[in-house]
Parts: sequence; structure tokens; C-alpha cells
Amino acid sequence: MPSDRPRRASTAAAVDPVPMAARDLRPVQSAAPATLFVFSAAGAEEEEQQEDDGGAPSFNPTYLKIRGVDFRTESSSNHASPTGSLPFLIDETPVEGGGSGGRQLPRTVPTNKLAQWIDETAASSVNTVDLDAADVRAFTSLLDTSIRDAWLYAMYVDPTNLHTITTPRYTHATPLWPVTAVIGAQMRNAALASIRQSHVQPTGRALYAAAAEAWDALSTLLDEEQWFFGARDAGVFDAGVFAYAHLMLASGGELAAVVNRHENLVAHEARVRRKWYPGSSL
Repeated sequence: MPSDRPRRASTAAAVDPVPMAARDLRPVQSAAPATLFVFSAAGAEEEEQQEDDGGAPSFNPTYLKIRGVDFRTESSSNHASPTGSLPFLIDETPVEGGGSGGRQLPRTVPTNKLAQWIDETAASSVNTVDLDAADVRAFTSLLDTSIRDAWLYAMYVDPTNLHTITTPRYTHATPLWPVTAVIGAQMRNAALASIRQSHVQPTGRALYAAAAEAWDALSTLLDEEQWFFGARDAGVFDAGVFAYAHLMLASGGELAAVVNRHENLVAHEARVRRKWYPGSSL
């Protein structure tokens, strides 16, 4: 929903808006760019291309790109992460007076702090949407519940997708029984536990219907604007919508059909992808 899977943590809760009176022209240091460690099940050639492109299309690399933060990606695993989850970022940006040689020790940024780190590191944004505003929080909730839960169900609970797509993707390094069976069951149980935070007795039909209503609302919100909430440029909310729209459109099936009903959402996904992932396609 990917090099970094969408998380339950609210986008709005993870970041603070960056009001702008005048654009901050302070450049991001690029001599030692930050490294975003992500999961990848791609082959060596495809993985190398994704690293050159700054990662596969997903929320965190998209928001890094939108904010103009210099970074590169490397494949990793949950076991290498300080918090046990991906993605995470290591910041080796030189700082003045940072100890011996004017440098500080690399800073590790966990997944739930990445958006905040981006806002602190990047130059000021022309996107001044107040993420704490009631309407923004309400629409963010649609992403974090209705749309996310439908995606989790489709990829981690639906038995066909779980066994033919999801489990092979996450067990490609050790594709042997019983490893695949154990990991598949663990992922399914974790997805159901997450979904049940919002739905006591989840069914695929109910979750897909709720996601369809959420996409209807997002389409109405976007209307004929290029970016959400009438912003002058893309922001964190656009990155979140793009991440799910791209995943669902690329997956095909019922979830893709729901998004495809809305020409403006399809155009928004294409707009973000062409601007920040020019070599990528669905």
C-alpha cells in the first residue's frame, strides 16, 4: 500500500502543519543524504531501479519527495529496525558544532516520527492546510479507517490474495513450508486485530462498501482542484490519498474499480505519480 505498508497511526496525529509567512530558502544538506530503509520483495534489477527512483510509490517516500528532502532508499527488514517495523530513516546530515569534526551521530527516525522529521527538516511548504482542523481530521479518519481497513482485508484476510500475493511477497527469502504458513497466519491475525478496532464483526462486503463511501467523499472534496483542500501544492494529505489510490488501482479487482469510478481521483494519482515518480506506472 509497497515499500512501506500503510499504518493505523493517523496522518494528522503524526505531523504538525507548517504555516508559511515566507518561503524558507534554507536548502536540505545533500552531501550525506538521509537513508530510508524499506521492505522490498523486488528482484535485484527492479530493486536497484526503485532505489534510483527514491523507492516504490508509497506514503513516506512520496511525502519526502513532495517536500524536497534529499534521500536514498535501501532494502531492509523489520529485524534491522530499532522499533521492529519498517520503514525507518537514518539521518546523517552534517550540522554545525555537532561534536568532533562538526558532525553528530546519525539520527534514527522511526516510522511514526517520519512525517514530523520531514516537516522539521524540509524547507517551508506552500501547502498550509491545517491538519488539526475538524474537516481535515474527519477526512484523514476516512483514510485511516474505512480505506485502510478495506485494503488490509483485501490483501491480508481474503484467502486468495493472502496465499497467492501477500504471503509469497513477504516470504520470498524463505519460501518453504511451514515458514510460509506461520507468517501468513501471523499477518492475517494482525490485520484482523487492526480491523476490529473499527469493526466488531468485519466482512469483506461491509468493508468494501465503507471504502466506496469514503472514496465518494474524497472525490467530492477534491472536486476540480489539483490538490486537496484547494492547496497551492501537494501536502501530507495528498501523499496519503495517493498511497492508497496507487495501491488499489495497481491491485486490480473490486478495490480498483471503486477508485476508477472517480475521474478526479484517478487524475490525482496520475498527477502525483508523474511528478514525483516519472519512471513509474500502475
